[in-house]
Amino acid sequence: MADKGLRVRSFQSGDYEIIKKHFCSCLLEPAPSAFYHVLNHPVPWAIWGTGVAVVAGGLTLFTKQHSPPTKYIVAATSFWSAAVVTWLHRISMGAYYNHTQWSLTQDMGHIPEYYQLEPIDESNKDNIIYAPKGEKNFFVCEDSKGAIAGFVALDYHPERPKRTGELRRMIVAPTHRRRGVAEFLIQALIKHAKKNDLQVVELGTSDVQYGAKKLYQKLGWREHHRLFDEIRFIDIIKYELTLENDMQVSPAV
Repeated sequence: MADKGLRVRSFQSGDYEIIKKHFCSCLLEPAPSAFYHVLNHPVPWAIWGTGVAVVAGGLTLFTKQHSPPTKYIVAATSFWSAAVVTWLHRISMGAYYNHTQWSLTQDMGHIPEYYQLEPIDESNKDNIIYAPKGEKNFFVCEDSKGAIAGFVALDYHPERPKRTGELRRMIVAPTHRRRGVAEFLIQALIKHAKKNDLQVVELGTSDVQYGAKKLYQKLGWREHHRLFDEIRFIDIIKYELTLENDMQVSPAV
């Protein structure tokens, strides 16, 4: 249940630096879980095993012995193992960092333009107030003191057979977690989607974002399909919510 005093509104230009800060830090949080997930995936171990075999064969040729000295095998295998682990760590951490930086050049760097927000109050040039023009929106949740508690975006895909929106950029500030902020934001997003006659809202999350998967499933999203990320060795789960079905939470106010 959401804390009293929370309210959801559309993006304002004065929000941007705080939103950027939370986005950049929170988007990196799944990286350690992704790294441990990769370590348990069979593909990296197959690569490791192939490398060990190549190292052993190379040592045999180098030393011109059928069985190279054990110390050479141990040293070479240790070096190869460290190289593989370092590579996997860089993949896990680097993929999230690169995605964060790329996002800042896309919608997260141009929120009003991308989410089709129009200014409704420009009296304060340091904090222009926006409102949605149509299906898209960027929602900001703030607490009773005006601090940003979280945010989420609603994208729109007119090319889909059904009128389909996409939940994106769900972030809850670390200081406001376990206070119902995510549910409160999603309620507002669904209310806006229904108001604009959307039929489906989809979203994507990775297999290692356990809290997010649990939340979306609780609120009625159903897994539609999976895509395997060949760079991070992780499944990307695509969920869908049909808006004819009521969510399992009370409507936003």
